[in-house]
Amino acid sequence: MTASSLRTLASALDSLVAGNSFVHETSEAIIVSELSATAAREVSQGFVEVAWQNVVFDGANTETELDDIADDFGPYRVTAQKPQLGPDEILLLTASGFGDWLAGAEPAKIVVVAGLDAAIATEETQFVPLEASSPGVAGAIALRSPRTLVREYGALRVVPQSIGRWLLLDSETWRGSDQRFRQWAAYAIRAILLSLPNEIDQNTGAYVFRGPPRLGLPVPAADADVVSDLGKQGFGDLQAAARWVYELEREAETRHTLFATELARTGGNQADTIRCIRESVGFALEGARIAYQMSLAKVSADNLKALADLRKAVTDETGKITDATRQVVAAVASALAIGIGLIAARVTASAPALLIMAVMAIVCAYIFVVIYSGHKFAALQRELRDIWRNQIYRFLSEEDYAKLVVKPGQDAERILNVVSWVGGIAVTVTLVVAITVALTPTKNTVTSQAQSGRPAQPQSSSVGSKPAPATTPGAAP
Repeated sequence: MTASSLRTLASALDSLVAGNSFVHETSEAIIVSELSATAAREVSQGFVEVAWQNVVFDGANTETELDDIADDFGPYRVTAQKPQLGPDEILLLTASGFGDWLAGAEPAKIVVVAGLDAAIATEETQFVPLEASSPGVAGAIALRSPRTLVREYGALRVVPQSIGRWLLLDSETWRGSDQRFRQWAAYAIRAILLSLPNEIDQNTGAYVFRGPPRLGLPVPAADADVVSDLGKQGFGDLQAAARWVYELEREAETRHTLFATELARTGGNQADTIRCIRESVGFALEGARIAYQMSLAKVSADNLKALADLRKAVTDETGKITDATRQVVAAVASALAIGIGLIAARVTASAPALLIMAVMAIVCAYIFVVIYSGHKFAALQRELRDIWRNQIYRFLSEEDYAKLVVKPGQDAERILNVVSWVGGIAVTVTLVVAITVALTPTKNTVTSQAQSGRPAQPQSSSVGSKPAPATTPGAAP
């Protein structure tokens, strides 16, 4: 099966279509009907020359051998099966088959087209001539579906699901003398025209650009030569406009709105759609680009203001957490000073144990309240950061938000945690020591207890004793 034989067969089939015969071509088979006996022989012989299996049916839908073909049993139908190609690759011989495939939605990465002079490289499909080897398929960029941007009110969807097969990799590609290229370009122009307006009028099918002012462009006539009417410059501008609108999936909605508005403003009220596109699409694209850059500048200014507000909010938050840390440090220092003072008072001055334990309990409760309030404030700020992230600062990436907001807050909380743990442990140790000292008798207390329990010295008593005899002056001893 050579390329020249296939070209000859394709030319013969196209000439039959120009007559009274019909050709229906799919990716798997070709069916040629309403053939005379002579034409049926020629078509069947052409399929044999390219080694394609084919079957001839007569007017009664009965399979017929070549030798039995006669005009009395016509008209004839010839069905041929195409050979299997590579994955996502199909072969199209006839102009009618190529047009049917372009009008349909059957996907393919590579389409081998008989009669095509040079390759047509689009974002979704590579159209290659018979003589060319199959090119490598590059990864297609993610394109927004036009159906998500263009409103349709009719029951029949006319806006293309994908615009990939209509976007040239090089918008300057133009081959006006290549009939297959012109056939593809005609379908591309109509598909792109359906992808650029704001909506499709449900009554007339016109392309509506809301503006202001509102612009409605009628659908070009089915037999109009849109390729010649638009010309090379107009086709290139239309391709550039479609690529600018759809090349960035996330920005497609904004760009689509800006371009539709600019085309409505620059297009006026021209009744001829192709003339309006040829004369206005380039200026509309330039105006849309300027408006887009201005909107980006405004967004950038808003983002800078938002970042400045974010910086102030983060600084205030970390400052408040730092203040909470200072409060914990001051409270811990005071508690340690009070505890050491109570221990010293107990040891040196025999302060009451109940008083020491009561004061230490109050101090420890105060420390607990200070630490608890500091951590609750940090938790509240953490929740506020989540709210900011989802409602105000969604334009920041996860990495940038973590670097600008999350990390400073986590660093401040980490210091608060360390101070709280160290201070809490120190106060707890002081409490244990103070209670132990309070419950242990001091030296002065032991001495007092010993003195109070010593037995009294014995004293003379008159009970049971005889009184000394009284002496009188002058009496003899």
